[in-house]
Amino acid sequence: MKLNSLIVLSLLASTAVHGETKINIYGGPDNSQYLGCYSCPRYSQESVHNPNSPYGSAYSVTSIFNKYGKYGSSYSSFSPCSDFAANPPILRDDKEISYGSLSVNKYRADRSSLPGVQRWLNKEVCQKEEQKY
Repeated sequence: MKLNSLIVLSLLASTAVHGETKINIYGGPDNSQYLGCYSCPRYSQESVHNPNSPYGSAYSVTSIFNKYGKYGSSYSSFSPCSDFAANPPILRDDKEISYGSLSVNKYRADRSSLPGVQRWLNKEVCQKEEQKY
């Protein structure tokens, strides 16, 4: 399970490093708040996978990992971890192409279908119980 996520992240990261598609996370009412880079290497300061970056920290206001912040709380309308979020964050590249919303709500029609995203979101970001993705 975790190995598959790591493989997908490695592929996305190598793509971003070689100047191809960089996939970012944006949130807020109009999805204009930058919340970090999903496809960047783990130790990049922009990476959501770096717990020491402003976007991967459990304490940063711009992190989906902050369980008490508006982008990570299970009760916030702007959080991927809320089952009822009206405006969850989205994945979008530098060319403005959307890869869907980040949401634990499996009934959202616009939920991202990128390989490994839902498992990563449920297991690592929101720490939800095992469910079918």
